[in-house]
Amino acid sequence: MSLAKLSFYLCKWEDSKSQITQMRKKVFMDEYNLPLNFLRHRDDAERYHVIAYDDLTGRPVGTGCIHSDGHIGRIAILQGWRETNSVAHVIVDYLMHVAKNLKLERVWVNAPTDSLDFFSYRDFYSIGESFEYCGVPMQKLELWREAEENNNAYKSLVDIKYN
Repeated sequence: MSLAKLSFYLCKWEDSKSQITQMRKKVFMDEYNLPLNFLRHRDDAERYHVIAYDDLTGRPVGTGCIHSDGHIGRIAILQGWRETNSVAHVIVDYLMHVAKNLKLERVWVNAPTDSLDFFSYRDFYSIGESFEYCGVPMQKLELWREAEENNNAYKSLVDIKYN
């Protein structure tokens, strides 16, 4: 799928929780058979959320969020939009812009171990031992602001829009 057919918006949980929850349910529960725990962060209302919309249908196709402590989480991209990781990359770009605006010194993510290459592309590095969350092998990764600013692979692709 082409990014030219997508729009990305930064939104509040209270305004978009039903769309975000529906995408998370489709991806985490229906496709990956993960437990209910993956649907919500206990502090979703305090997080900054990004939603990607298909411009042709107006439907949401991906989402992700970041907390003011730098925790990136719940990146969910609908099947059919995952092939190139482009949607996920732009969602992470948005979240990195939020981190910059918040003047965060570091961002971090508990990533499924099968997605480590996606994050290592941006110079995230592993912290500690891998662990399991709801039966999924995970690894804590982090990126310090200085490393992100010097990373030639990181190119800003976004102009943040607010929904």
